Amino acid sequence: KNAQVIYYSRDDNEKLVGINNTVSSSIQMYLEEQQITGIRFIKKADGKVYPPSMLPENARLLPGFQWRGEERLYSVEDLFKGKPAPVLPKITGIPLPKDEGEFFIDVPEEEMELPEESKLSPKDLQNRPDDPKPETLESEAKRDSIQQKVNDSIQSGN
Repeated sequence: KNAQVIYYSRDDNEKLVGINNTVSSSIQMYLEEQQITGIRFIKKADGKVYPPSMLPENARLLPGFQWRGEERLYSVEDLFKGKPAPVLPKITGIPLPKDEGEFFIDVPEEEMELPEESKLSPKDLQNRPDDPKPETLESEAKRDSIQQKVNDSIQSGN
């Protein structure tokens, strides 16, 4: 048994009507709008609900429990209260490769040596005009020059 609940039951007028003191192997609590709507004791529940007058004061708190309300977190920002803001380094990637040309080497179809068992045709091993090209230093320079022209035209008002 490793779960214990001491639950103060109150009526609609917030008057204390009973104290549930139960020990169980596991407990499930059901919450709605930060209010307990139900408790389910799983396996070997041992306990009962006492009228307030029948439960001594020393049995009304969990043994060894210390409330540390000043340490309570109310928001995500509270996690970082009192700590300096982290310094985030700029992440740089690896440099782009130089233009390596086409992926497939242009070889005439009649010179290609394909095994008879191959399901590839010579056309499968040719570069296609619609194949995506890898970004290279040259394409990055071209893109940057186009962006610079756009920025210049925006600044000049054209």
